[in-house]
Amino acid sequence: MGYLTADELLAGATITHDVALPAGLAATPSGAKVKLRPLTVRDVQRVTKAAKDDDRLLSVLLLREALVEPSLSFEQVHALPAGLARFLGR
Repeated sequence: MGYLTADELLAGATITHDVALPAGLAATPSGAKVKLRPLTVRDVQRVTKAAKDDDRLLSVLLLREALVEPSLSFEQVHALPAGLARFLGR
């Protein structure tokens, strides 16, 4: 296998991933899933700057950026059950 091209590396930022949630995690039904996208360096830089030194705020902002479906507001992500947020953030 050879080296990736620049275009192949950058294309990874447009891929989304369906993530199946374990049944019962925060009252999720069996087969429930969400769609996440990989964060870009630009996303991480912007969110890190916005969060400053607040690690809790950083995790909420990163999750909000990564979550494609369903799209949630900052307040909604902040209100997610901790176990669900931890599962999605891993």
